[in-house]
Amino acid sequence: MRGIVELREIRRVMSTPRIEFGGLTVFMIPGWMDNYIYVVVGEDETKSVVIDPFDDQPVHDLMREEGFRVSHILATHFHRDHTQGISGLKETTDAVVVGPVGEGIFAQDQFVGEGDRFTAGPLELEVWETPGHTCADLTFLAHGPGAAWCGDTLFSAGCGRLFECEPEVMWESLQRLAGLPGVTRLFCGHEYTQSNIQFARTVDPENEDLQRREREVVDLLAQDRPSLPTTVQVERATNPFLRCRESAIRRALNMGKATDIDVFAELRARKDRF
Repeated sequence: MRGIVELREIRRVMSTPRIEFGGLTVFMIPGWMDNYIYVVVGEDETKSVVIDPFDDQPVHDLMREEGFRVSHILATHFHRDHTQGISGLKETTDAVVVGPVGEGIFAQDQFVGEGDRFTAGPLELEVWETPGHTCADLTFLAHGPGAAWCGDTLFSAGCGRLFECEPEVMWESLQRLAGLPGVTRLFCGHEYTQSNIQFARTVDPENEDLQRREREVVDLLAQDRPSLPTTVQVERATNPFLRCRESAIRRALNMGKATDIDVFAELRARKDRF
């Protein structure tokens, strides 16, 4: 049976921060199950893109406040906590809805897959297929400004649950993302960093980079600020799901001679029970 995300009451977990880089402004609208809706606005505010909208109302509110228009809506995967707001936005903006092939996302206009390149709002994007959480997960890469929207494949200090795929499939996707330039900003689907770090400390307790990251995240959240975006460099140093080859993690799991995939599968199983 396909993994289904249950509808829950939408809740705002923090104010809507904005991050500016490379001529872009990225608004991060929080809510639902610690999700983020990403709204990317360029210097030309008539061409903006919404990524993974769990609700349309906060996007409409932001549009009124900031005065931008939406030309594209992107979905990294089909789960309702990333697509529930598409219908309302499509009806009022007539934006082009872009998502993976074969997932039946509401009013989808454009179906994209591995290696496709297209323009969405202010972004020139390349599509990577990064399955694991679902079989059709996509990552949208903006190589120019150095950013990637990876949905629920990779989280800061974690990764998505394996609803549809075997561990080796997710492992390959994570290794691919880990191979991006270290400065690449990673915009993940959820604000799970603090709880992910709590788990990571149980399997990588001597990692000083992880300890520093934990202090940083605690401070950010205490200030009502997001822990995201993270970077590829930070994740290589702190994310146990990218560090299955590390001897310290293998010792903690008592899996010194296991394959990387077996170590990853054990980590994911332990996180599921954590």
